Amino acid sequence: MTRGLRIVLALSLVAGAIGYLFVSAARSRVVYYTVSETLTQLSSLEGRRIRVAGAIDRESVDWRPGEVTLRFNLMEGGLRLPVVYRGLKPDLFDNPGVQAVVEGKLGADGTLTADRLLMQCPSRYERPPDQPPPHPPTEPQPGGGTG
Repeated sequence: MTRGLRIVLALSLVAGAIGYLFVSAARSRVVYYTVSETLTQLSSLEGRRIRVAGAIDRESVDWRPGEVTLRFNLMEGGLRLPVVYRGLKPDLFDNPGVQAVVEGKLGADGTLTADRLLMQCPSRYERPPDQPPPHPPTEPQPGGGTG
């Protein structure tokens, strides 16, 4: 085999590998939606892989440890999106104030069958709006300066 032919074959293999990576990345791309966006686009999102974030409707939670299945609704305002997740319930799921991010396929019935469930905790460093700061701001001393 000539040197030129080897170079052409090597470059073809590299180009093929790069093309494969681009196609794989394009197929695995998951679009992020809110609950309201998902519900308004049900027909166009059916069967597609999506990611949705929202608050957990605590009254809808149905954890079945024997089946390792967790059913709940994601909510945004008064809207609710049913979710079925097959897998272990995350430790933070039961904490108040956490938000969930689910990733999976949307079914024809409007239920998101999730294979990923992530929890978003509220920041530990933000204080509630009705709580005063821990220390009042310090007033500058009269005469100031480093004296």
